[in-house]
Amino acid sequence: MTSEFDKYFTEVYKERWSLLKAALLVKEKQVLRKNFFSQIQETYGLQHAFERAYWMSEEFQTHQKELLRDQNDIFDYYIMDPASYLAVLHFPIRDTDKVLDMCAAPGGKSLILAEKIFSHGELIANELSESRRSRLIKVVQNYIPKELRQNIWVKGWDAQFFGLKMPDNFDKVLLDAPCSGERHQLENQKEISEWSVKKAEKLAIRQYSLLASAYLALKSGGQLMYSTCSINPMENDQVIQKLVKKKKNIRVETIQWSLKNLQPEKTDNGYIFLPDKVGFGPIFFSLLTKL
Repeated sequence: MTSEFDKYFTEVYKERWSLLKAALLVKEKQVLRKNFFSQIQETYGLQHAFERAYWMSEEFQTHQKELLRDQNDIFDYYIMDPASYLAVLHFPIRDTDKVLDMCAAPGGKSLILAEKIFSHGELIANELSESRRSRLIKVVQNYIPKELRQNIWVKGWDAQFFGLKMPDNFDKVLLDAPCSGERHQLENQKEISEWSVKKAEKLAIRQYSLLASAYLALKSGGQLMYSTCSINPMENDQVIQKLVKKKKNIRVETIQWSLKNLQPEKTDNGYIFLPDKVGFGPIFFSLLTKL
């Protein structure tokens, strides 16, 4: 018997769904990303994938080798999803920007933002969940030298209130919104059997609330990047479209992609990496400017 999950995504992806589903069931690929703040030279000799990022070797994954620390007791590499890395890498941030990471845990994207502002801008890394926020704090402590943390703050707000509490405050906002995460749902047959369009619709309402808050927190002329690890247009393009329709002074931007041999797929209001095409992901992302 075909589940509502399969019926829905067959309608969305047509004949591609069987290939995409099979790719989502393959173990997730990750990269070791060089920590900009670490003093250790590159020592692993792994196959080069992206700028300062390397595919995790089978040996590293099998034996769970420990990451090394430099002379300042800072870890040299961070393990993260390559799609997330590539999306945030293309978020155009100046070193003087005031930046908000609205849903920051576990912390890999916050590290990239911290590198981009270095010691000149400001970064608020926010996470509502106490357990996830504790992990985020450890990432900041383990990857950024103490003397460079003076412009980085970790908060525990409900992100939908940033727009009310700190309106027109940030030059850049990253919203990596909570989403269905179909790759992880497919690992749990109970979740698939309980999946419904109504649940996805309810989550999309929450995502729009967060996106509207990000929009309000953004300065005029500022930029917002929205992302999810969902493959559902309801949680991706349609959330962006709702904001564009309601707020006339918001524009979806074209991203100038730096990696010619590794391109995301264009969607109605953004971009997406899907594992049946590139071998990693998924991640949807959209860059918006508040005019």
